[in-house]
Amino acid sequence: GIPWTHLWPGEFMENAGILAPQIKDAGVVREPFPTAGNAPIAMDDIAEVAAVTLLEDGHVGKSYELTGPETLLRAELVRRLGEALGRNIEYRQVSFEEGVEVLTPAMGEYARWYLEGMATLVDHPQQSNSVFEDIVGRPATPFTRWAAEHVHEFGG
Repeated sequence: GIPWTHLWPGEFMENAGILAPQIKDAGVVREPFPTAGNAPIAMDDIAEVAAVTLLEDGHVGKSYELTGPETLLRAELVRRLGEALGRNIEYRQVSFEEGVEVLTPAMGEYARWYLEGMATLVDHPQQSNSVFEDIVGRPATPFTRWAAEHVHEFGG
């Protein structure tokens, strides 16, 4: 058969960009699940793992769950975006339907699907792991650093 390696990343840090319109327009993020927790990973980190697994021996037939270095609650993720921007960004909990309405301009028909997935992370948060570091040999990019490098996307 064909040699394979599966990479299973969690949410991309870059998905925080869906919050940019809210942050730019009002300095408030409206979502329904402040305690949903996941361990977002930077797309550059995923690419680095892909390169290593393609170019180095020992990865054929393996599957890797890729996460960032820490599990963040949504409200904490928004707080860290605010820190990177040098201002307070309010996290305002809203109903599920209002959350869909708010995210639809940025996500279209996927807003509902995205929030349904986020709802599962309230009771079952994604836990960070060391797979990236184990494969690449350095820690994965922390969200704080990613946010500081992407402030221009959020009006900074």
